[in-house]
Amino acid sequence: MPPTPETTTRPGPWRAVEQRLVHKVAAGEVLVTDLAPVSPGLVAVAARWPAGHRLYDRRAGTVGHLLLVVETIRQAGLCVAHAHLGVPLGEQFIFHRMSVRLAAPVAELAGTEPAGTVTTVEPSPRFRGGRPSGAVLAVEIRHEGRLWASAEADYSWTPRRVYDRLRAAGRAVPPPGAGPLVPHPRGPGYDGRSAGGRTPVAVDLTDPTFFDHELDHLPGMLLIDAALRAAAARAGAPLVGLDVTFDRFAELDRDTWVRTRSVRHAGGPAVDVRLGQGEEPVARARVLAEEGGEPGLRPAARAAAAAGPAPRTRPAAPAGPAGR
Repeated sequence: MPPTPETTTRPGPWRAVEQRLVHKVAAGEVLVTDLAPVSPGLVAVAARWPAGHRLYDRRAGTVGHLLLVVETIRQAGLCVAHAHLGVPLGEQFIFHRMSVRLAAPVAELAGTEPAGTVTTVEPSPRFRGGRPSGAVLAVEIRHEGRLWASAEADYSWTPRRVYDRLRAAGRAVPPPGAGPLVPHPRGPGYDGRSAGGRTPVAVDLTDPTFFDHELDHLPGMLLIDAALRAAAARAGAPLVGLDVTFDRFAELDRDTWVRTRSVRHAGGPAVDVRLGQGEEPVARARVLAEEGGEPGLRPAARAAAAAGPAPRTRPAAPAGPAGR
């Protein structure tokens, strides 16, 4: 039986979440398991965090941990849209931005590696023609009643025919007779090489997590993974937060690069990350690290870091097409 959300007193009955509601084909990639209504404007979602996933990590402060938190939020948002807001299956989802904060210093969270969490989602939907067309999500993730992370996400959805027109208008068309353009598989994520301040993002179309189902663009989770790895290599300290905005779709047939710059955020260390294709930006992020990580760490320290309450203000309307 899923855990009862500690943030509420009388949740409705839990019901199992169908795998298709989180847009995953492989059962091993599904994190969200159950859903319970709490009130007309609040939904609780139970998730199971894997112990041995190749990318996700239960240990707070690691790249894999923030990636796990982000994927939990992504799946919870999809589930809430379909099961709570009535969005039909087949609609195409576009995530525009997301902010995530761990709720406590890594040292306080490090002694626990949660196997199960409860995520509460408060959607603030937008409407077009009297029907929901997107939402801002206020999210809290809890483990055994303790606040683990908070987040805010902004996403929208559109019918397939509208999505296809949107994609056709934004995609480069290869010249006649050139054949399909396919990226060269190089293994997942950030590959660590740099030229002119830009590091190539390695893409593997057979990756079982990022390409669990057919896509016509690079998924936002792959871009987030590359941003986190690049930021960890520069910061050399545990990662505690992420603000990411998607500017446009990242195309499958174009090389993608990442660039980083050390900055300060609210008095603490952070890394600004830019991802692009050619001269066009596709996403930008600010990754927050714990105090103690300094720019210019030795490569060994950076490698160790790489291995290893969100804002409540409502963001502006989506800036345009973005990865999902």
